[in-house]
Amino acid sequence: YKVTQLACPRLGCDLDGLKWEVVRNILRYIFRDSPVYIQIYTRDELTADNKLQIIKEFHENPLGGHQGITRTYNKILQQYQWQGMRAQIRKYIKKCPVCQINKTPNRTIKELMVITTTASKPFEKVFMDIVGPLNKSYHGNSYILTLIDDFSSSHGRVP
Repeated sequence: YKVTQLACPRLGCDLDGLKWEVVRNILRYIFRDSPVYIQIYTRDELTADNKLQIIKEFHENPLGGHQGITRTYNKILQQYQWQGMRAQIRKYIKKCPVCQINKTPNRTIKELMVITTTASKPFEKVFMDIVGPLNKSYHGNSYILTLIDDFSSSHGRVP
């Protein structure tokens, strides 16, 4: 990755007591011969682009990225917080092409119904089904075979 910007929050990371002018000067000295832009901000100064970049970096991190909405939210929450953060993370992840390809569905996918042709004459198509087990009859039967003609809807049953 080619780093072009370094953003550091001033509040909320257990760093509230630091002298930020000193930190900024140290960072500028370290990156003095590079095109890296140093930005130190409070939570209120996060722009929409900053928020999107934060979500992208946490979600697409090569060391364990694409973790889903809750895990990404919890990782970001350790360092940042803003109004509507969870909804923004959810929206970003729902549009992530890698996640959509690799996501396993959380419910079973039902087969599509197949449209069949209707019979044009009696007994051309007959539906059969077995009902049971039932209590044994006098003759020892515990299942019933049912038959329905598709054309006439006539039905019959055989013990």
